[in-house]
Amino acid sequence: MKPTRDGSGVRREEPAFALALLLCLACLVLDSCGSGRSGYAGSKPAQAEGRQESTDATACGTIYRIETGKPFTIQVSLINNGGFNKPAQIDMKSGGQVKFDPSSFPLGPGDHREVQAIAQSSLYGLVEINAFSSHGGSPCDLIVDAGFAGHLKAPPLTLAYGEQRSVSIQIVDKDDHPLPVNVGAIVMEVSTQDAEVSLHNERAGAGALGGSVFLTIPAGSSSSKPFLLRSTNPKGGPVRVLATLSIEGRSVIAQNVFTFDSDPWAWLPVLLAIGGALLCGVFRLLRTEARQSALFRECVLMVLSSVVAGCIAWLFADFDLLGLKLDPHVLRTYAILGFLFSYIGVDVLLRKKAPGDGNKI
Repeated sequence: MKPTRDGSGVRREEPAFALALLLCLACLVLDSCGSGRSGYAGSKPAQAEGRQESTDATACGTIYRIETGKPFTIQVSLINNGGFNKPAQIDMKSGGQVKFDPSSFPLGPGDHREVQAIAQSSLYGLVEINAFSSHGGSPCDLIVDAGFAGHLKAPPLTLAYGEQRSVSIQIVDKDDHPLPVNVGAIVMEVSTQDAEVSLHNERAGAGALGGSVFLTIPAGSSSSKPFLLRSTNPKGGPVRVLATLSIEGRSVIAQNVFTFDSDPWAWLPVLLAIGGALLCGVFRLLRTEARQSALFRECVLMVLSSVVAGCIAWLFADFDLLGLKLDPHVLRTYAILGFLFSYIGVDVLLRKKAPGDGNKI
């Protein structure tokens, strides 16, 4: 039936046309919302995948020492911290120093596998073993002692009381030639109980005894960084320093105890020599029957003569003028010499033999 001119037919079809238009608009809105949701949901796995890859790690167990040419076992594990749920391909590397069986294998998250290995060669006795995962993340980095060929050496050193000296410990071979380490993660601990030890960028407590410092030996280096050693004992004597070379602080590969000489406080021998001379002067003064009026004068003369005798005794001992080869670290020697110089008399000890006189000094 055709619509009439008065519009009655058109009015009957207008509601259907409006409804169709509304349905089209609704479909467009729903489609745009759906595509936005799908895009948002699709971005999540990509972000999560990036986070998962960085949290995976490969572990190689713990091995301290091996022997070249003898088989050993490595336990390789894939640690999954919420990362991939599919197996990873593990590749064993050592720079050609170690032969692995197998050298490449799949490993599931949280699983572990034993790998047989033989060290074919070792540069300076240290072997580095790596296990890389196809998932990325942290690889296994294991340094093993395969018969370290070096030992520690320190230069001869004499410490003065209160003075800081810079010391560096070398790594040398059996012929005392420098031996550079071929791997990283080598740590040297220097400790002592007889002096104060510190680094150049820090300062230990004044007068504090003991302590230790940790020095990292970079790959290719044959010496430790310089550290500071300060004698805090006014009497002097030996200073024993323990140096320990280890792999990441867990496996000791070299160790040695060094003994350095330290001089006493510079004024201590002089004071001891004067003290010995004063002891002799007091002994003489007590045996002298001096008048009360002359007592003060006798005391002054005794002190002056004791100081002179003590200083001369110190000079003779310190410069070895008597040819006695006295040990300067035995401090009682100065007090004894001061007493002798005061008791016998400086003039008697220094008197030279006159011509024709048969008497000797």
